[in-house]
Amino acid sequence: MAPRKRSPQPDLFGWSSASQAIQQFEPDQVRAATLQGVISKAMKLALAECGEDRATIARRMGDFLGERVSLHMLNAYVSEAATEKAVPLPRFIAFVQATGDMRLLNLIATPFDRLVVDRRCEGWIRAGQLAAAAREKQAELHATETEFNFALRMAKGAPQR
Repeated sequence: MAPRKRSPQPDLFGWSSASQAIQQFEPDQVRAATLQGVISKAMKLALAECGEDRATIARRMGDFLGERVSLHMLNAYVSEAATEKAVPLPRFIAFVQATGDMRLLNLIATPFDRLVVDRRCEGWIRAGQLAAAAREKQAELHATETEFNFALRMAKGAPQR
């Protein structure tokens, strides 16, 4: 009989900061006076770190949206000074897709006390949620049993402890 092939297991020791599930900007990197300033700084940083020139990113955004995105508009979106040129949501989504920088998604999620994580972590998150719920139910069961046992002792006339 041939040995069964094992399903591939993730390498628990293969973690590196480049492969972390929760990708976020350091607060100092994107600190600004306004939310629009934070978004512009984050986009500018993502643009600088993506390894592509601005014209390529503008073209990718346009391809994703099916419309032209000019280099001039992209430059306005990443400029903190151009406050009247806030990036529209569809173009922000296209920018995330074009740069591949998922930190931008967490920039949007964190004010709501949420995080964006890789889908591959969904099972671990669900397992953690179920374990937390089980611990809560176990504590509730223990408290109810303690209360019941106390009431039972009282009904039998046992001395209180």
